[in-house]
Parts: sequence; structure tokens; C-alpha cells
Amino acid sequence: MSKLNKAARHLAANGLKIENTEAGRNEVITICIATLVESGIDIRKATDIVCGSGAFNLMAGEVYDTLNN
Repeated sequence: MSKLNKAARHLAANGLKIENTEAGRNEVITICIATLVESGIDIRKATDIVCGSGAFNLMAGEVYDTLNN
């Protein structure tokens, strides 16, 4: 079972039902990143922990490119 599936099961066990859809998976990812940031971890590191090494820089680059085109 993936770490995100474990997180979704933990959330469900605590009353937060997450659907197994793209939107639901995005919710789990967002909650995991937000929880890490709220615990004091830098947003860059939290994103890389949840989404994989280099994910923050990749997403930041994509956002930058989209906003500047």
C-alpha cells in the first residue's frame, strides 16, 4: 500500500472521507503537505517529501512558465 493510500485510510478513520478520484488524491496530497508545513517543515521540503525529490522546483517552474506566457 502506498504512503498516500495509508494517509487516506488514516483520514477516513478520523472521519474525513476521501473519494478515490483524481480530486480525492489531490486532497490527500494537499492535506499531507499542509500538515508538514504546519508542523514547521519548509513548503519546498514538504512538497518534495510528499511528491518526490525535485517536485517543488518542477511545479514552481511550470507555474512560472504558465504565468509568463
